Formats: sequence, structure tokens, C-alpha cells
Amino acid sequence: MCGIIGYTGGEQATPILLDGLSRLAYRGYDSVGVVVQAPKNLSSHTDLGLDGGEVSPVSVYHPLQVAKVQGKLPALQKITKQGKALRGCCGLGHTRWATHGSPTAKNAHPHLSMDGCVAVVHNGIIENHGHLREVLEREGYVFVSDTDTEVVAHLVERAYAKIDPATPLAHEKAIAEVVRCLEGNFALGILFAHTQDTLYAVACGNPLVVGQGQNVEGVATAGYVASDMAALLPYTRKIRQVERGILVKITPEHLCFYDMTDEGGELRDVTLTTKPPKDIPWDVSSADKGEYPHFMYKEIYEQPVAMASTLSPWLKKGVIDLSDIGLDKSFLSQIEQVVFVGCGSAYHAARIGKHWVETLCGLPCVAELASEFRYHPPVLLHPTKTLAVCISQSGETADTLGALRHAKAMGMPTLGILNVAGSTMAGEADHILLTHAGLEVAVATTKAYTAQLMGCIMLSLALAEAKGLLSSTQYTTLTHELCQMPTLAGEVLMNTEGIVSFAKRLKNVRDVYFIGRGLDDVTAMEGSLKLKEISYIHAEAYAAGELKHGSISLIEEGVPVVALATQPHLYPKMLSAMSEVGARGGEVFCLTNSQGEDLQRFSQVADHVLTLPATSPHLSPMLAVMPLQLLSYHTALCRGVDIDQPRHLAKSVTVE
Repeated sequence: MCGIIGYTGGEQATPILLDGLSRLAYRGYDSVGVVVQAPKNLSSHTDLGLDGGEVSPVSVYHPLQVAKVQGKLPALQKITKQGKALRGCCGLGHTRWATHGSPTAKNAHPHLSMDGCVAVVHNGIIENHGHLREVLEREGYVFVSDTDTEVVAHLVERAYAKIDPATPLAHEKAIAEVVRCLEGNFALGILFAHTQDTLYAVACGNPLVVGQGQNVEGVATAGYVASDMAALLPYTRKIRQVERGILVKITPEHLCFYDMTDEGGELRDVTLTTKPPKDIPWDVSSADKGEYPHFMYKEIYEQPVAMASTLSPWLKKGVIDLSDIGLDKSFLSQIEQVVFVGCGSAYHAARIGKHWVETLCGLPCVAELASEFRYHPPVLLHPTKTLAVCISQSGETADTLGALRHAKAMGMPTLGILNVAGSTMAGEADHILLTHAGLEVAVATTKAYTAQLMGCIMLSLALAEAKGLLSSTQYTTLTHELCQMPTLAGEVLMNTEGIVSFAKRLKNVRDVYFIGRGLDDVTAMEGSLKLKEISYIHAEAYAAGELKHGSISLIEEGVPVVALATQPHLYPKMLSAMSEVGARGGEVFCLTNSQGEDLQRFSQVADHVLTLPATSPHLSPMLAVMPLQLLSYHTALCRGVDIDQPRHLAKSVTVE
């Protein structure tokens, strides 16, 4: 959701902060701002040469300079003259997605203490901010925003004022005192006016990464902090995840880590025992559109590579082998039940994973919304023999992390299927299956979703093989067809003419309905979600067999209905459902992998038919979803809306 970027080093900070903010923009935001320590010879507002206009307040609390705007990054770039007007080599930037207080310039981050000497940027929610605000107001602190973040700035000022500045770790102790009284999940970036070239960062349940830049001799010359490693890719690949309860002091030369969780309130220097940095393999070009008009379009067409990259590390001599992540035959053979959890598209992947585990492995399996799992978990046969599979693109989804922690507390072994190696989930789950989809920038997930499906089918096949629940012929055939998925996906993505034509038909419609049965019911849900996410058209998915039990009343002349038919044993049922829709004037777009006479029958009852390559019905969701992604994309394109950053949505949902 919100984004944090920080830099300290020998270069002018603001252009680097603006560049980092541009790489965080995909997370979704409604206001943006920066704070930079001013050079020592800067003492007045006029020295800045800022073009404030009517866009934003621009303030100087010497030596802190703040510029922030309601709206998008170009407005901030304009008033700071692309960062050139805000001089100084140490600063913080932030993109805000409004939670407490409306999306205005006064509520945008950074927020300053009353004396102007502490600047704070913040992700997450301070749950007890109301009580803390009342305490501070009684003591005479004046608030200028409606946010929970400003509470932190005033508290840090208050705590530091009680400490002798000559005390070792005075700033660190002030921050730790404040953090211990805050409730909720959050991450903080903090800048003091009088600690030259130094940033502080705190992670308490929300993601933060830190890194250092080096010169050609390998000497550290810059320090960075960000809420997402995508912001740091142009500057460093050596990145460390900041663990919960850790305070980091960041200078150009050093990263110092302090544990704040000591019951006695002492800070413990854990710099030498902190995990070494990870080398992030993502290419800088992953965060660029290149020749594509939108990130979503680019990522749709990256799916064949993402699927192949996810499969290849685990395919060994024709067998899915997950033993490198602890899922060997000995472990898997003991599993008696599987629970999938996820949110949004990840929940749809969980639903398909449930089908695969049940049909291929014969094991009881449930798929739960992560947001509900903690409050009404399923009945477990034997928790220690029940595998909890948590699915998340970012590995930072708050609801899914909460479900993961609840599963661990119940004694369940946990597996994370995720796309980010350095994420919180990667550090907390017992086992991690990385999907290798690469950086996904568009808010609406595409390649990460199909890579999640690849992870779920690999788990299902490994489970089935370990428990001896598939014949060798069945296993070999499915594995062979799985290896063909990237090639078949490429074929699907080349067949777009019918999709573009139908998208033009949807440009001005009010409602669209998606129907399917079996696995197609779940794919219909994903297609419906994609369309409403990025085109803002009302879309609903229904199990086709349920039409006659009520929802058929929604069908009237000209209403578009997308019907999925990729399960041969359900072809007759889908033909009946499509006929029911057509008889009431609905316009049917059929997506099917049928051939011969079956295809002719679908062509007779549908107004439009798009065919998919033939493959195992088990694997059809991986292919069937791609035309639906393209349909959503081209419909949004026709409507002229913001495709990569849909309104009200965020890429990484780090609040509950």
C-alpha cells in the first residue's frame, strides 16, 4: 500500500527519492512527499527556488525541507523542479494511500514534530493513535494533520527531549521508547534535523528493506531504505529484510541493527548477527514498461516465461522434486489434510489448488479467505499433519501473514507460495516455494497468478507421487503436459483478435456476467475480478448450474455473458446454461477447448467463440485465464481508465 524510500550518501537526495517513488507508484497512492536535510548554508525559503503554485505547501524547517502534494508524483516533480530545487544529500520520500484522514496535502507524509526537528514517514496503522493524540494534546502539542503518523513525530520529539544528547545511542533510545508504546503493524522512516547524513528505520509487522551502494573499490558510499526492493534495484542488489522489532541506523558507510524487544527496555546491537544481504536477481528493466503501453500488458505477455521459470527449478528427470525446500517424500507422505489460504486472486489460486489436491491426491482440502481464517478456521483432523499453504504475490499481505501465524500457532506446518524472496512471509513460513515470476508492477495480478497456479499444481503432483495416489502413467502424462504449458500459453496470447472485438462491445455496458462449472467456475471468478478491477464495470461470476436458482433473472436483452467450457465432462451442462442465457437475450462469449462436434455445438448457441489449445482438463485454468486478462485489459483501454493503477486499489495490501 503506502511506500517508503530513503537515501543518504554523496549525491543530491531528491532526484533519487523521486526515482524511488516512481518505482513504488504501482502500489497505489493518493498523495506523495519528500523531506531532505538542507545543506548547512541554506537558511531561507527563497533559497529553494520551489515552484509551489497552487499544488502544494512547501515548507522549510531549517535544516529540514518538506515538499508534498495531493495527487500523483508528476505534481511533486514539478514543484521541486525534478528534485533539483531541494538540495541536500539525506532524505525520505513517501507515497500515501489514505487511511486516517482524507487524501490532502496536509495529510501527506512526511510529518514533522512541533519543533520541526523530526520528520516521519509511515506505512501501516497505529491502532492506539487516538489515545496517544489525546495525551499529547493535553501536554500542548498541536496537530496539523488528521493522521496517526503525526503522533509518532511528536512522540519522538518528546522522548528525545528527555534524554541527554551526549548519551550513547540517544536517538535510537528515543525511537525505541516510542515504538514500545505503539500498537499495530507498521514501518517507520525517521529523520532528525541534527543527525547529519543519518536515517533511522523501524519494522514492526510491515515490510522494510535496507541496502548499501558501493564504489568500484567495494567501499560503502550510500545507504538506502525502502518498503519494496523494486525501489532499490537501480542502486543496489545487496538487500536485507528488516525483521520485526529491529531498528536500523543508516549512514553512507554503515548499517547498524538494534533489537528493541528486550523486556528490560535495553537496545541490543545485533549488527554482527543479522542475516547477510541477499543478492536480488531481478533486472532493473523489470520495473520498466519497455515498448509496451502498460505494465499489465507487458506482464500478461511475460506469462510463458514466468511459468517456465517457476517450473524449471523443480523438474528433475521428469519428476517434480520439492525436496530442496523440505517437501521430500518422507514429509509429504505424512500429510493427511491441506488448507489453502489467500486473498483476491491468490484466493482463486487457492480454490484451484484445493480442486487439484482433492482430485489428484484424494486428500481432504479446504480453501479459505485469509481474512476469515483466523476468526473461523476449518476443522482439522490432525493439525501437525495438516499443511497450511499460504499464497501471496508480495509475501507481505497482512491478512495472509496473519493466517500464516495463526496456522503456526495451531501447530500446522506452513508453506508459502510467493514471488518475493526477501519478504516477511519468506522469513516466517516453514517452507517456501518461490514462483520466479519476476517483478510484477501492475496492481491487477496476471503473471504472478499463473505462476501461483504452477506452484499449486507442482505441490499437488509431488503430494500425489509421495502418497502413491497416481499411477505412473497418469503422473508422467500430467507432468509432460505441464511442461508444455509455457508453449501453449504463447499460442493463447497470439490469438487475440476476437478478444479485442468483444472488448469494444463491452466499452459502454453496465454489467457483465461470467459463468462456468467445476474448475471453470473459479476461473470465471478470476475473470470477473480482473474486469471490475481495471475497467470499473460491474462484473459477477456465477456457477453455471446456479443460474436457474435465481441469477437468471439478471439476464435481459443484450447483457454480455462470458461462458467458460474447458471441462469435457461438463460440456453438456454448459451448453444448457448457455442456451438458457441466449433464450433470454443474453450475448454469449464462449471460451472453450472443445473440438469437432463439441465445438460446433458451442458455436451454435454462442454469439462469439474463442478456442483454446487442447490440454488436460486439470491444467486448463492456466490457459483459460489469459484471454480473460486480455479481455479486461482491452476493455479498460477502450474506456480510457488508468490500467496499471486502478482507483482505490493498492498492489501490496499491508493493512487489515
